[in-house]
Amino acid sequence: MKHSEKLLGLLANRRVSVLGFAFKKDTDDFRETASLRVIGQLVKKGAKVYAYDPMATRNARKVFPDHVEFVEDYKLCLAGPIVV
Repeated sequence: MKHSEKLLGLLANRRVSVLGFAFKKDTDDFRETASLRVIGQLVKKGAKVYAYDPMATRNARKVFPDHVEFVEDYKLCLAGPIVV
C-alpha cells in the first residue's frame, strides 16, 4: 500500500476497483490469492472498494460482507460513481 499511497496520496475515501480476485480463472476459490490481502488493506486504509468477479463474488461476500461493493458488471467498476 505504500506504493499506492505514494502515487495517489491517502487512500481514504478514494474509489478503488478490483477486477477479478479468484486465484485461477473460472473458479470461485480465492483462499490464498493476493487479492484478499490487497482488498483487506484497502478497506483498512478507508478506500471505497468496488469489486467484480463473476465466479468468486459469493465467497468474497462472506469475507467482506460490509466493506466492499460487489458489482455484477465490470463496466460499473470502470465507470464513474455507481448508482444503485
